[in-house]
Amino acid sequence: MGLRKKGDRREWLFRRCHFRDSRSEPFLQVVDILLGAIAFQINGHFSAAGASQAKAALCRKTLALAGISNPMKDTAIGGKFTVWHRRLL
Repeated sequence: MGLRKKGDRREWLFRRCHFRDSRSEPFLQVVDILLGAIAFQINGHFSAAGASQAKAALCRKTLALAGISNPMKDTAIGGKFTVWHRRLL
């Protein structure tokens, strides 16, 4: 493990993580909406035949408020919200 090489000797690094239900946590709801809007466009659902007009409108509004004109491109780090596309090997 990378942290162990740096001297961290804890056995359970994620023990302090607390799982939360996004329905009861307002900040997690915001993250869900932002990620949902980005995924809706990147996955092609936005332009698909029969796409939900309500979801498309929410997607447009959310991305506009976040300052994201094209979620298919990486955004500037200094923006309101940063999108980085990474390829996992």
